[in-house]
Amino acid sequence: MRNAEVHRIVDLALRRRSVRVVGGRWTGRTTTLRAVHRALSEAGRETYHVSCTPGVPAFESLRMSLPPRVSGLLDAGPPAFSEVYTVLRDYLTGDERVVLLDDADVLDEASRGVITLLHKHLGTAIIATTLPARSEDDGGAWLASTSHPLVQLHLGGLGLEETHQLLSQRADGPVSPQVAARIHSDSAGVPGLALAILDGAIGHGAIRMVGDTWTGDSVWSPEVQGVYATYLAGYRPEVREAVEILAAAGAVPSGLATALVGADLLDELNAAELVQAVPAGPDYLIALDPPGLADYVDRKRMTGRQRRLLTEAIGRVLTGPWTMDEDTTRLIARMKGRLSEGTDLATYPGRQPPEGPEYIGGIFAQTFDADVAAATVHWRADRQVRTAVPLLRVLLSGTRDRLAIHRVFAETDVNSDVDSFDYVEFAYYRARWLLGEGLSAEQMEAQLTATLPDGIVYREALSSLLYTLHVEFDRLPGDYARVLAPRCAGDGLDAAAARVALAACHVVAGRADEAHAILDVDRADWPRFLVDSADWLTGLALYARGDFTEGFALGRGMAERATARLSRPLYVAACVVSAFDLGARLELGAARSQLLPVLSSGAMAGTLVLPPDRSIPVLLASLSIYVQHRSVSSGLVDLAAGDNGCGEAMPFASRTWVAALELYAHGRLDECAELLDGTIRQLRERGYALAADTTEMNRLLLRYDARRAEAFTESARRIGGPLYVSYLQAKRAMVDQDPEALSAVAATLKESGSAQAVTSYLTAAGMFADRNDFDAANAARAAARALQQERHLQPARQAGIEHLTDREWEVVHLVARGWPNGDIAEKLFLSRRTVESHIYSIRRKTGAASRAAVGNLDRYGPAGAIAG
Repeated sequence: MRNAEVHRIVDLALRRRSVRVVGGRWTGRTTTLRAVHRALSEAGRETYHVSCTPGVPAFESLRMSLPPRVSGLLDAGPPAFSEVYTVLRDYLTGDERVVLLDDADVLDEASRGVITLLHKHLGTAIIATTLPARSEDDGGAWLASTSHPLVQLHLGGLGLEETHQLLSQRADGPVSPQVAARIHSDSAGVPGLALAILDGAIGHGAIRMVGDTWTGDSVWSPEVQGVYATYLAGYRPEVREAVEILAAAGAVPSGLATALVGADLLDELNAAELVQAVPAGPDYLIALDPPGLADYVDRKRMTGRQRRLLTEAIGRVLTGPWTMDEDTTRLIARMKGRLSEGTDLATYPGRQPPEGPEYIGGIFAQTFDADVAAATVHWRADRQVRTAVPLLRVLLSGTRDRLAIHRVFAETDVNSDVDSFDYVEFAYYRARWLLGEGLSAEQMEAQLTATLPDGIVYREALSSLLYTLHVEFDRLPGDYARVLAPRCAGDGLDAAAARVALAACHVVAGRADEAHAILDVDRADWPRFLVDSADWLTGLALYARGDFTEGFALGRGMAERATARLSRPLYVAACVVSAFDLGARLELGAARSQLLPVLSSGAMAGTLVLPPDRSIPVLLASLSIYVQHRSVSSGLVDLAAGDNGCGEAMPFASRTWVAALELYAHGRLDECAELLDGTIRQLRERGYALAADTTEMNRLLLRYDARRAEAFTESARRIGGPLYVSYLQAKRAMVDQDPEALSAVAATLKESGSAQAVTSYLTAAGMFADRNDFDAANAARAAARALQQERHLQPARQAGIEHLTDREWEVVHLVARGWPNGDIAEKLFLSRRTVESHIYSIRRKTGAASRAAVGNLDRYGPAGAIAG
């Protein structure tokens, strides 16, 4: 599962460069080194593979790793340093052997001296695995002073797709994406930990086979407690106790974390990779790593010593120089709750950089049960609207527990708090709930208004918000502005709600500038419900008018605010805004990475106006299909078809999207285009202009039609600016096999900062090569290389090649050598049709527009993909 790392290590070793592979427990250091050993052997390079063992006599690890004929040259008793050095020098001389040291941080000092001398005199490359070093005198830090130059490679957690693939292999069958996402979140992608969680979940029945897929609502099992206990077993007691204190506290600012466990212990936890420091404005939040450690601690019975340590930690915070703000108060309440109950504790969320979504997803997932429990206690005390609303905010943003939600609506006193905006929020949630239960918009409004009491202060605000539900679930009336615009006058909450409703309608209608303008007011006094909805609609408006860079920045800012306030709906909206904007720039992998935390956290945005919950699985499944992450997309197709209580007014909210992309994935492009054409007609009939325009743009990229593209050009410019027009021009050039035009478009894309320029240059190079215009082909390749260097892109990251299978690389290699399909089929023992299918798949994944472009990919692939 670490092919990229193995390839890099082997490449460095073949160039006589030494590598230190650093990884925490269960990250697969030994497995990676074994893969390096196999790859070097296949490349014809001999290795000396040493398994370092702690506590053995000097030189014993070196002796036991030698072949019998060589180890027999050493004395039976303790050998001398010079004797060991001489035997190893003779053994390593001449064959350019590579020394592999597994767990080099526990190698004895005498053996380290021998290795150091051998490297100095022979230049032998050393590939060593170690745990993270805590100081210059610890662990594998000796390698830095031994091997020059030394490349350090860190083994972190696997990505979701790799983890999903690993889990499916272990389970001997497909694992649902929800289960894979939760295991990935709890384990932070650590391979050994992820497999252990899966084994425990299957063994205990927490997940089970439904049809042909392993699925379940939870991955926790009693066996998992033992898994985490084993994970922590090698650390000294003080480290394990510090983990338990931080688990009770949740993610906290670095200063508070220092007060809780002390600076030295915090440094040790960080060095051992048991905590993660995540940026949070000017400070950092300290969170457990992997996140599942918090669940493990929450389920443990506390000892007397642990209670005393936690009590002392609370005392240090109470007596320290900390402002007792909302966050600190919540921290104290959580830790005191751990002392009194020992269970149901939550983790305060922190912001995680985009490259590590498993942390933020895990934090949101872990907080849910505790948030429900706390809000339920307050609601049961009086069953008033003002206490029902916080509970509904949690339930509707993290569960589809119909019974729990129904109970809140049924048992709340609907005649209470009629003079507060909480009542508007309560009624809006109930209206959404009724629609999700299958009522039409007319039936919903009739049933809701029949039970509304007299004296509702913000009745007009409620009316405006209910109007958006008619739009979302039915259609957009042509006269919506005439109804809503007069209500926007003034500064009260009725006007604020009308602004949100009007902006929502403008967005749906494709009138993004007007939506942005109506929300460009001071919102300091608005309720959180309206503020969050306005932020989401502002981000959507920026996307809808082609301000993708500004929209992405707004999305990341929304994510920071959401994690600071533990707002699941706003966090979901932030991820969708960012994904929309990245997807519009055809940065599809990055767009997917924005949505993966939503999948792992289980969070939803059902409390916002025009929530994107239906768009998320559709877009994620579509992106996964498009970039060939089949292990994830297969389960997401079913998820996208499920009930999520939303209408189809948003982009990518139509279920036909996934069906169309499935057709596309199987090469049935005409059927795909026909299905999308029908979807576009239906969206326009309902007044959903933005959704229709988005679908039209994607339809043209999937299956180009010159007539439709010409008619749509001005709309493309309106919703995507010059970038969208360039996409259409590039598609036209590829269909027409016009490399000159494609090169010109590539230059335009380069000016816009789009990474798609690289793909366009490389595709043009293939076209030029097909025409035997090798000077132009070389010029296009040079332009692509220059752009890669300018953007700090590695050539091997050309679009899509990371998704090629080993078999597809074999086909690429043979195509590059000029072999026809029949000969390739004979060489690989395949049918000719299978070879053609592989070539089609390669072209679809990479954007290679011709057979020559497929051959050009060989320069980016693993050397010697096939011999002969």
